[in-house]
Amino acid sequence: MSNNPQIPSYWYNLKFDQGINLDPVKPQFDDSYMRSQSLLLESDQSYVKIPDPVMRLYEQYRATPLKRAIYFEKAINAKSKIYYKFEGQNASGSHKLNGAIPQAHYSKIDGFEEICTATGAGQWGTAVAYAAQKFELACTVFMTGSTYDRMPQRIALMEMLGAKVIRSPIKEPSNEYTRNDPGSMALATSDAIQYAINNKQTSKISHVYGMVMHQTLIGLEAIRQMEEIGEFPDVVIGCKGGGTNFGGITLPFLKYKMEGKKDITFIAVEPVENPTLTKGEYMYDYVDFNKLAPETKMYTLGHFHIPDPIYAGGLRYHGFDPLLSKLFNVGLITAKAYNQQEVIRAGKEFYQSEGILPAPESSYAICAAIEEALKNTDENKTILICISGHGHYDIQSFAEGLKG
Repeated sequence: MSNNPQIPSYWYNLKFDQGINLDPVKPQFDDSYMRSQSLLLESDQSYVKIPDPVMRLYEQYRATPLKRAIYFEKAINAKSKIYYKFEGQNASGSHKLNGAIPQAHYSKIDGFEEICTATGAGQWGTAVAYAAQKFELACTVFMTGSTYDRMPQRIALMEMLGAKVIRSPIKEPSNEYTRNDPGSMALATSDAIQYAINNKQTSKISHVYGMVMHQTLIGLEAIRQMEEIGEFPDVVIGCKGGGTNFGGITLPFLKYKMEGKKDITFIAVEPVENPTLTKGEYMYDYVDFNKLAPETKMYTLGHFHIPDPIYAGGLRYHGFDPLLSKLFNVGLITAKAYNQQEVIRAGKEFYQSEGILPAPESSYAICAAIEEALKNTDENKTILICISGHGHYDIQSFAEGLKG
């Protein structure tokens, strides 16, 4: 239990709490040789207690601030009240550390000596590298080619934390992709899975096992913080990659909607260049390019989809979390897509007014908040957005985007 009462002592498990049945992965097979099984031990509870070693590390940077964007409201002439939850104040610079710490903890207690993973923009890889060294685990990160080539500073951060960083797709005779290929999260995931298969005592860190639940700290804190000031959101907005950031801010609030206590609109925001929800299909698909993992029912553009490089490298995944996919399919979640030029302009507006440079990924949520605020004439309407990370390593992207 935390000494800080602002930090929740539990993660929230919406799937069990609301009795949501998901389609099973297929085929079923034993992956315990490369996956921590302790992650699943308490999946039959509505609230899962956070282990003490995990809580001690959470206390380094949580609770994260919830602020009203007064200057941003004024800058865009909004009548709505806009609040933001800022997740960029930790070693990874984003919300990703919330999930990396428990994954490393469970891998350690299950006897693994190394963890490996795939990363897009590098925030997740940095988070895993940080968590690995805290639990005295070796760490290998496969980074998508487009961001590996573009963001050497992220590579340096991971290497400072003791991680080995490898460009994906890796160059092998069996790989049809060249060294110049931009890669994708599906390809990087295949590289990480193959590495875990080839190397005993290596745990493959995955978004499938508990990752979204571990992020519910964001929404649980936000509920408490908003209630303390007598507020509650009418609209909750988050950018959409694989689903961890969006799920983290929305799942605790979704409980209120599903139980008929509050009428809240949830908006997942994605790039027009990678429109998983707005143009994808709800179907069984592989989470990785080479089909090494089971198929999962989710919204997807196809595991073979290689998206064009964009400034928001963390939003290039072809699929979406299975639980969130089902919630979108039944209409509890909505989605919007924006092009990256308007998103970069929105991020600049937020930086100028609030003094926080958001990550390009977070700027998608800001872009949607602007549209939502300007179409509203009700001064009592409240919008909550999740600023999933800072953009201090993305200044080149902002400079190029603003020129374009």
